[in-house]
Amino acid sequence: ERAGLLKQKGLTIWFTGLSASGKSTVATALEQHLLHKGINAYPFRLTPLLVAITSFISPFHTDAGIPFVEVYADVPVSVAEERDPKGLYKKARAGEIKEFTGISAPYEAPEAPEIHIRTDLKSVEEAVAEITAYP
Repeated sequence: ERAGLLKQKGLTIWFTGLSASGKSTVATALEQHLLHKGINAYPFRLTPLLVAITSFISPFHTDAGIPFVEVYADVPVSVAEERDPKGLYKKARAGEIKEFTGISAPYEAPEAPEIHIRTDLKSVEEAVAEITAYP
């Protein structure tokens, strides 16, 4: 009923990448872009009837049979460390944070994401355009 009223099908856009890879920045910009186009989108929530935008480190990947578009926000660890808005990499390097993904714990990059964006090589606007151009 909701899908009919909103005139849109449900979809989850799942962002994955290291801390400070730009996941949340691009997800927020994407949400704004979709809203301005009249598409209901809700960040950081999973719902089967609306476009949901998530942003998690997601170090390990399995196929759970959930319909979603995986967006890999890819940056070298060195770039993520330079960005480090919360100082987490510095703390991890100092041993203050144990099992920090990408430093002392593994990050398993997705093998076949639907969208792969090098966020250090593209602007936020270019990333949003690439995501919205996806079929």
